[in-house]
Amino acid sequence: MWPVFVVKYFQRIEIYDEPQYADAPVVGIYGLYKPSLLIRDPELIKSILIKDFDRFCCRFAKPDPHTDAIAANNVFFGDYKLWKEMRAKFSPMFSSGKLRSMYPLVLTVGKNITEHLKKQGEVFDLEVKDLCARYTTDVIATTILGFSSNSLENPAEQMNIETRKLGTFNLQRALHVMLIFFVPKLVRFFGAKLFYKESITFLKSSLRHIIKDREESGCIRNDLIDIVIKLKQELPSNDPKAVNSFLKLMDSQAIVFLAAGYETSSSTMSFALFELAKHMEIQEKLRKEINQAFKETKNGELIYEAFNAMEYLDMVVNETLRMYPVVPVLERKCGKAEGPTKPYSLMPYCDYAIPESMPVYISVYGLHYDSKYWPNPTKFQPERFSSESKRLINPMAYLPFGNGPHNCMGNRNRAIYEDPKFTDAPVVGIYGLYKPSLLIREPELIKSILIKDFDRFCNRVAKPDPHTDAVAANNVFFSDYKLWKETRKNFSPMFSSGKLRSMFPQILAVGDNMTQHLMKQGDVCCVEVKDLLARYTTDVIGTIILGFSSNALENPTEQMNIETRKLGTFDLRRALHMLLIFFAPKLAKYFGARVFDKDAVAFVKGSMRHIIKDREERGVTRNDLTGIAMKLKQQLPSNDPKQVNQFMELMGSQAVIFLVAGYETSATTMSFGLFELAKHPEIQEKLRKEIAQAFKDAEGGELSYEAFNEMEYLDMVVNETMRMYPAFPVLEREYVKGEGTTEPYSLLPYCDYNLPDGMPIYLTLFGLHYDPKYWSNPTQFDPERFSPENKHTINPMAFLPFGNGPHSCVANRMGRIQTKCGIMHALKNHYVRVCDRTKLQLDYDPRAFILQLKGGMHLEFVRDNMCENLKVE
Repeated sequence: MWPVFVVKYFQRIEIYDEPQYADAPVVGIYGLYKPSLLIRDPELIKSILIKDFDRFCCRFAKPDPHTDAIAANNVFFGDYKLWKEMRAKFSPMFSSGKLRSMYPLVLTVGKNITEHLKKQGEVFDLEVKDLCARYTTDVIATTILGFSSNSLENPAEQMNIETRKLGTFNLQRALHVMLIFFVPKLVRFFGAKLFYKESITFLKSSLRHIIKDREESGCIRNDLIDIVIKLKQELPSNDPKAVNSFLKLMDSQAIVFLAAGYETSSSTMSFALFELAKHMEIQEKLRKEINQAFKETKNGELIYEAFNAMEYLDMVVNETLRMYPVVPVLERKCGKAEGPTKPYSLMPYCDYAIPESMPVYISVYGLHYDSKYWPNPTKFQPERFSSESKRLINPMAYLPFGNGPHNCMGNRNRAIYEDPKFTDAPVVGIYGLYKPSLLIREPELIKSILIKDFDRFCNRVAKPDPHTDAVAANNVFFSDYKLWKETRKNFSPMFSSGKLRSMFPQILAVGDNMTQHLMKQGDVCCVEVKDLLARYTTDVIGTIILGFSSNALENPTEQMNIETRKLGTFDLRRALHMLLIFFAPKLAKYFGARVFDKDAVAFVKGSMRHIIKDREERGVTRNDLTGIAMKLKQQLPSNDPKQVNQFMELMGSQAVIFLVAGYETSATTMSFGLFELAKHPEIQEKLRKEIAQAFKDAEGGELSYEAFNEMEYLDMVVNETMRMYPAFPVLEREYVKGEGTTEPYSLLPYCDYNLPDGMPIYLTLFGLHYDPKYWSNPTQFDPERFSPENKHTINPMAFLPFGNGPHSCVANRMGRIQTKCGIMHALKNHYVRVCDRTKLQLDYDPRAFILQLKGGMHLEFVRDNMCENLKVE
């Protein structure tokens, strides 16, 4: 993007590598006419980009908002306030979950490029930048703007033509860019613009057309357009002027995403192919990895996990980005922090204080070719980024996407936990949206937080507002320590060993209903298993928790089933509400954020009141949640209607959380369990043999509670399913300084840091459950990990499907029984196998805060009457 004379000025050839500056941490230069600094020392670069970001949060480059509003108001050039707002709004588009959901779309465009190349003949000459540019145009159009583009086959398509203009430089545009980056005060005088007017007009028109079409059709794709539509709906008024101003601001973001995504990726791909053409041995090694990856696929579809496991491909791309950084220079401007501050001193690097507004430059090109950090830097050598070597890399000497809060939003392609530079880090500093937080990786430190020092981490970060969402704020999951302690004490007896034993026949009966339901479907049937198992768990929870009969298995239109589904359904609105509650709880009240669907909550609360009234009138007692609520109600100090109503509201809160937790998490776990068993018939056969033996040994065909608990392999299968698919991928806690505590909470000996009061703490179960330090071959479904011989070797803090410590799931044993019973009855007279409708590449819903699939999971059930035949024998 940079004019040649500007790039050469900062490249290693001109300044960075001059012998007199070889050991200089800082070099004074002129950015055309303005005194500036070139920063060379990695630790000082780290201070500017990360540690002291508040002092260097703005760029020196400034398009004029009057002559070039599109450039001035986007997330790249916008001032700090606008940048922060835009980044917060658009960052979710590049979350791990969203990238996973985008992957099939990117793969489709990749297949198109393969087919396009096949048509060219056996040997042909090709301008690769043109080919790669058409590929990236189609990818960006599909994944960001949400419409189909076919530049690969039709280079004359207007989308391709106008996108090209965004990355094309002539002398006039080069001069305009030079003014914007080096003499911003003259930008308005010369009418300097970053983008061509025709391209902007076309893209703005396309954006408006897509928004209008989506609003009319109600189509949702979770791309940039959906975010724009959602933000538009949240405008305080429909005043045409306000709407038009908003859409202009969104135009700016769309155009910069398109320009950055198209130009940078196509350049990197072109340079990579160039180097591979020069180094045939490297190309051969990469092609072998590609061939092996596709060889191991099922149905020729490369899944997201397998793609991310292609280590040598990643190494080649990283080395290409080192040798050919798409943005050769990073620039910032020293600003004045809020309140009285001293000048920014460069001590101990040099005795100089940076004056306000001074430009600061970092030569990415120079750093990437510095022999202090890269031996033989002019050689294309992917092995620099191998698993063994990359931990030796100084992160401030490798900046293809920048670093710190102002780095490229679209670079998040792996979870933080799995980032190689954190492999041995016990603690990682992160941001929960805007709030400094910690991600804990060390099992012993996790143990301290969840168990040993529970009194300091007894509250959650997530806090529903008690005024706008009393049901969520007052239940045993979200409530503060005092209410949680009282509620847990009252309801724990419901899940005692004796109570679970008495519940078992009722769970077994619902399981039998599911078996009979499947028997009615014919010898072979395709079933959406999440729907089937959700109806099973709805019937179980309705029977044993709320104490009334539900028959969702046979009657999916039953209101209990419909309302329960609402509790576990995530749309964009609910996802945003959950985002606020979990990461910005102080804003929850202002946006009216709710955890649960209002109508579903009203139904559950109304049902509970009706059941209590009916039992009181008939004198019926049962040891379920409703029975406990009745007992506690009788212990109220008075029958004051106001006090009774407050109590009933509190009980309604517990009923809702038990219902949604018991229904959603168990149904999800069973679905994933059957999915893995369908993929691994040898494991399924071993499990079904255990099920058949258990029913064969049962007296009168009735499986006892003791015999059920002795089904060892079933327990192993469920544990491995929960390892690979934890229902809650993340646990969070808030550090609370105890009353009368004077000593800070130190993380020593793991790191020299004291926790400030109120700091959020996060534990990633997905990270821990897939960490090769604790699980060999972690992506492989292997129930043998939990065999009696092996399970003693498992670190309990690396397996947390129900959490751990006092705040662990109160109903975890109940959840296990329900899950095991459901899988057992699903396989009692049927085996499952994948079918044409089975999606082997799992697509998780990025809107959900619990692990959920998008589009359901279809498996084929084949009836073989395994246990039915035992009756004949």
